[in-house]
Amino acid sequence: MSGGGWTNPGLDNTVWSMRRPDASREPMWPKERDLDRYNALLGFKIQNFLDAGGLWIDLGVGEGAKPMQPLLGKRKIKLKAICPVHRRLPPGIGLTIGTVPDHAGFLAENRGCSRLVTDVFGAASYSKNPLEALIYGALLLAEGGLFAAFTELRRVGDLETWDRITKFFHNRMGQEILFQTAFMMGDSSKKYSTYVRIHIRGRATTETDLTSLLKDARKAVGVPRKGKPLWISPDRSARIWKVSYKSKLS
Repeated sequence: MSGGGWTNPGLDNTVWSMRRPDASREPMWPKERDLDRYNALLGFKIQNFLDAGGLWIDLGVGEGAKPMQPLLGKRKIKLKAICPVHRRLPPGIGLTIGTVPDHAGFLAENRGCSRLVTDVFGAASYSKNPLEALIYGALLLAEGGLFAAFTELRRVGDLETWDRITKFFHNRMGQEILFQTAFMMGDSSKKYSTYVRIHIRGRATTETDLTSLLKDARKAVGVPRKGKPLWISPDRSARIWKVSYKSKLS
């Protein structure tokens, strides 16, 4: 795989990674990302995408929600976030404390409503089954909406897995999912490495409940298997794990 154009191969439940030696202290994260960094990682300018307004939801927001701050008070833009722990956010950004894909209430409130959903080293990076986080985020999209995620390259299986995921989203959810490799400098490593962008477009055509969709995804894509760590925080209290998917057909 190489950085550059789109790769389209297909024509936590509990959180694994959080190992806190002290419950009062969070892991040592890289510096909080701002809007420019989100734009660079996700591959487009969020402020332009939201020029006409709409709801922006961030899955796994950082302290202060720095990427969202430049859009506070902008006409017709609404900002929400969900995170497993409390964050100090500016007034005007609605915070829900909970995990993806477990928080049924947040999904029920926002399903089919969001112009933009972002996940930058958020739920898809730390949930036990990253595919479930992608499905949850995709269900939040309104017509014309975009779900944009950025994570470690091997976080969501290999090319064969991407193919099965592509077919699942097309056939079961009526959505287009695109995988793109990106060669970027890491926020914590300060070294260049290959990551993956994931874009999902448009409102899901199905009204099926989340539990049923997740069962269908396991049948179509496979069962997640935890592999080696792909990233470890400097204080070793948080990890992003490689996940592979064992298909019944393989």
